[in-house]
Amino acid sequence: MLRNKYWNINCFNYIRQFSSKSEQKLESFHDKPDPHLIKYDYIGPPDKESNLRPYVRCITENESCLAMLLRTKRIEVEEWNQSFWSKHNKRFYEEKYDFIRLRNLSGIHDISADKMSEFYKSFLDKNRRVHILYNISWYLKNLEILMLALQVSVQNVVKKLKTK
Repeated sequence: MLRNKYWNINCFNYIRQFSSKSEQKLESFHDKPDPHLIKYDYIGPPDKESNLRPYVRCITENESCLAMLLRTKRIEVEEWNQSFWSKHNKRFYEEKYDFIRLRNLSGIHDISADKMSEFYKSFLDKNRRVHILYNISWYLKNLEILMLALQVSVQNVVKKLKTK
């Protein structure tokens, strides 16, 4: 409880510290700040379904088309990742519940760590192909983001050199 209280206070201080001069009124710890009013990307508390920490990407003044493309691509990949892990975790907990329920119905009420490890292994084996496809997609999407980030960095360096 103390950790949550501490985190809430620090979270609001963080928002106040990195927001622009216009005040943001956040009703709850889980409210997301306005991307136009923050100076830096905001990282929120872990999502209950996916266990991923959601981002709010700031929208900078004079954002170039390439920077906007990078920001929107990041948001798109984060939403895809959020969706994947939400579905995956839901499926995992449903199958774990079924595994425990079947053991309880057969008279085994105390399930050992060894028996649970058998469930974990079977779940991973059953979802091996899904995880491989996820990893390949994840790497390709991140490679695209890296290439866009490199282009934005080069664009920013060129812009700075032109202004000198």
